[in-house]
Amino acid sequence: MLQRSSLLSRNARYLGLYSVLLWAGACSVYSSSLVDGSAEPVTQGGSAAAGKSGGTAGKSGNTGGSSVAEPGGGGEGGEDQAGGAGNTSGSGGTDAAGTGNTAGSSTGGTGGSPSTGGGAGTSGTGGTMNWDAVVDGFEDKDLTLEQTDGRSGVWYTFHDTTAGKMTPSPLVVSSLTDAPAELGMYAMHITATGYTSYGSGLGVDFRAGKKLYDASAYTGIRFWAKVGDAAGTNTRHRMQISDIKTDPLGELCTPGAAAPEGKKCEDHYGANLVLTTEWKQFSFTFAQLSQLGWGYPADTKIKLDPTSLYGLQFTAKPDLEVDLWIDQVEFY
Repeated sequence: MLQRSSLLSRNARYLGLYSVLLWAGACSVYSSSLVDGSAEPVTQGGSAAAGKSGGTAGKSGNTGGSSVAEPGGGGEGGEDQAGGAGNTSGSGGTDAAGTGNTAGSSTGGTGGSPSTGGGAGTSGTGGTMNWDAVVDGFEDKDLTLEQTDGRSGVWYTFHDTTAGKMTPSPLVVSSLTDAPAELGMYAMHITATGYTSYGSGLGVDFRAGKKLYDASAYTGIRFWAKVGDAAGTNTRHRMQISDIKTDPLGELCTPGAAAPEGKKCEDHYGANLVLTTEWKQFSFTFAQLSQLGWGYPADTKIKLDPTSLYGLQFTAKPDLEVDLWIDQVEFY
């Protein structure tokens, strides 16, 4: 049985005060080995993880119950998938005025083309942040999403059980240095090395207990990201969002390694990222996100369903030196 834990605390965020609540951890149990004979995955934070691309994510209990994963079906890209997060509770804080830090904001410059990752717009002056759209800015220094617009998930990391190492362990929010002022003082930072089976990743469910989330009020998702400056650091990651069609909990795809092509679960909608050592904002509309092509639905014209989302992940393939920073994740 795999034990997971998360650090939760609530501090002041910009102009509002957040209340402090506790989130209960839970165990995640897997019934079988993953693809290619790899061992069961390990998680820390708020959720259970499944295998590499094509793996079937387990169903989480509402209080962070156990999760059972079936073997993955493999798949081009070798991306990682995760199961559901345990429940967490908490109340949102008072929204504060922003500084127009989003791409193409009130007086900011226009961001780059989302189809190529999208550049950051020049910070505006006097713009107002829409705090209902903020998924997490990490300024409260805990692992729980901002308690706004029905969101309540908990950040987690996942990796295979080959002889690798992932930090921080347990997962915590990290302090920022030399970052744009609009990013504040804290961000999510993970490192990983030595994983040779399906790799590693960072993820969060939009609602605790891995329940469906309706994001149809928004057009897409954006976030800031960078990598560390050590020699050999991987710059290629994938951002992906699971919906009712690609997650086995939706009961539309076919879980398990034996599922036929075009029916497999876990071929989530996403975009491949090429990061640098400088902070940059990436922006994607939901319609721009695409699958790798080996899973359900076989019809590639069918797009992500924003009314029925499960969660967000940032993944890295195996045999890569990972030093990933993520901040200011928000819908728009």
